[in-house]
Amino acid sequence: MKRKFKKAVFFDRDGIINQTIIYKKIVRSPRSIKEFKINYKIKKYLRFFRNNFFFNIIVTNQPEVRRGLVKKMIVNYFHKKIKNKLPIDKIYVCYDTNNKSFFRKPNPGMLLRASKEFKVRLKDSYLIGDRCKDIHAGNRVKCKTVFIDYNYNEKKPKKFFITSNSLLKGLELIKKDIIKNSKFIIKKN
Repeated sequence: MKRKFKKAVFFDRDGIINQTIIYKKIVRSPRSIKEFKINYKIKKYLRFFRNNFFFNIIVTNQPEVRRGLVKKMIVNYFHKKIKNKLPIDKIYVCYDTNNKSFFRKPNPGMLLRASKEFKVRLKDSYLIGDRCKDIHAGNRVKCKTVFIDYNYNEKKPKKFFITSNSLLKGLELIKKDIIKNSKFIIKKN
């Protein structure tokens, strides 16, 4: 891509791009086409980010494929649907189940790979996620992290740039920060 983009907004997939499934108080990824629901309300923010020279990049752990809980072809279908419906530049997926894997969040491998491939300055980029491991991955590479607190029954991050209990409010706060820190803004969504 020959654009003057040097920044990105990184998105966790489940809970941000699409809805998560909460079963017996445990958060999980969708495992079937019926369970997969895209958050279309975020589209105007994705357009704003792209219009203002940010790549829109998804970084997602999908260990349930290796665990045999969802087929890889179903995950590929989800990603194809996302790319057809939303202005997403790239989707990085880690299927590893081992927490020591460099590419599995909270480790920064997917972010570093994206930075190298797209020549993105991570310190000028944002990462938005709804779980501790997302925020830790972003913090490790000095992204501005945005924690969407859905009040899951799990550990919460202590360090982040922005927090909100609403995805749309979190995206609006990113937009405001971009406007505040930019000399030239294309405001159309």
